[in-house]
Amino acid sequence: MLGYLTGGLAAVSLASCVYAGVLRGDRDALQRDLAALHLQLSACGGRLQTVLDDKGSDHAVDQMPDTDLVDVPDHWLRP
Repeated sequence: MLGYLTGGLAAVSLASCVYAGVLRGDRDALQRDLAALHLQLSACGGRLQTVLDDKGSDHAVDQMPDTDLVDVPDHWLRP
């Protein structure tokens, strides 16, 4: 009877160790996914800032009076 109890406890402890290893692997994978998502989010923020800066410069050009647009330096013209 004691042999069965010892064997059962050994099986339970082995199963617990295997399950803990699986959970540790899952946790590591989730941490890598989280780091990748943080990088994607920061890249998205950078792209958003670029779009906002571009819209600001477009607005500055749109606000120029038409009289300033015809005053082109000679070196910009093609021969």
